[in-house]
Amino acid sequence: MREKIELPHFYVRNRLSLRMRGVTMSSNSNIPQMKENLTKLVNGKNEVTLSECLSYSTRDDLVQMATENGYALKKSLRKQEMIDVLVSEITKAFTAMLDGMIMAQFESIIFALRSHQTMIMPPDNLYYLTNRGFVYWMAAGSKSEEAPTLLFPSELIQLALAFFTEEGMLEVTERETIHVMLQAMCNLYGTFPVKLVHELYQKYNESTKMNENVLVEILKPSLDRFQEFYLIGDHIVPDFLMEEEAYQTILGQSEGMEYYIPTFEELLYYASHEVDEECELYKEVYSFFQTKIKDNNTLDKLMKGLGCLCVQDATPSYMMSEVNNTGVIFEDIEEANQLLCLLTDLSNHTIKWVYKGNTPVAIGKLNAYPNPLAQKNVPIIKDEPKVYPNDPCPCGSGKKYKKCCAR
Repeated sequence: MREKIELPHFYVRNRLSLRMRGVTMSSNSNIPQMKENLTKLVNGKNEVTLSECLSYSTRDDLVQMATENGYALKKSLRKQEMIDVLVSEITKAFTAMLDGMIMAQFESIIFALRSHQTMIMPPDNLYYLTNRGFVYWMAAGSKSEEAPTLLFPSELIQLALAFFTEEGMLEVTERETIHVMLQAMCNLYGTFPVKLVHELYQKYNESTKMNENVLVEILKPSLDRFQEFYLIGDHIVPDFLMEEEAYQTILGQSEGMEYYIPTFEELLYYASHEVDEECELYKEVYSFFQTKIKDNNTLDKLMKGLGCLCVQDATPSYMMSEVNNTGVIFEDIEEANQLLCLLTDLSNHTIKWVYKGNTPVAIGKLNAYPNPLAQKNVPIIKDEPKVYPNDPCPCGSGKKYKKCCAR
């Protein structure tokens, strides 16, 4: 039997939540009119400077903002001196964000411009902007039920409006395309070389010719800012594979194999899915658990976890232990072994990082069916009298029930 990859399986719980973002505009020709409308909107309101926004914060708040965002700030400075330094640091950071902006941030900025000085509740998509000190929430009044007022500093408004050109949006769209590709390739391969990103980009963007070195330069701002992916040598590595240098294990196990080249439709699908949830085997496993787990959130979480374990090439028996940890109860040993076979089949038809996005079936490296589960390893429902904690365990181990199968 082939050697299994030894990856810490806690990566299942640390996986990125990857979701594709849609472009909100039908064409770049909308940009001039949108910019004109936004300019009229924000110019019709009282300006508030970045310095004014920061003045509402305490010294400790200013230090915390600087620490969390890597802004250069000395704790020994007086408050106004801190504010002056942060105005410069935040302006530079906002400019850098515009230079590497993707669609999600563009949408957030548009929302902030439209909502400047209005009474609204803070939406989730503004978290990044507020955390970096780009927009601010100010108390609207003494009544706790009143919504805060959103303030967008005037200096940053002018920088944002200057960016909204057709050329600027073309750059955003290009970065968005590459970012979606990175998300998909992360799910397909775990880690992958920059040259493969370039190959796929050219394959599905035939009208746009881009040098590999130019691609790297486009990648760098996004890699540095989001810290979802890192450029290690000539490979892109997602953050969850940086710990314990797990990506090196994947590269070692997959050496000599060819990367699976997805269709354009597959690339889009894997940008938001870790596994193929449309395949019949996945649906069979899902249907099996529907009879065991009534809570949909618990069911979805278990299926996501099992899917990620398949991608990581975990053994079916390890996956069964994860199922047991969820508290699933089987009617008898035959039913437990039925699930074991289903998980083995699912694993054999799932893309794997150690196979560079290929499935075991596609390259002829199937997981062998494991030995049937021993009855003592599986929780079973039986028509027997109730067993109390201090009674001998029915499994025959000789231990008290509370220290054996009751666990």
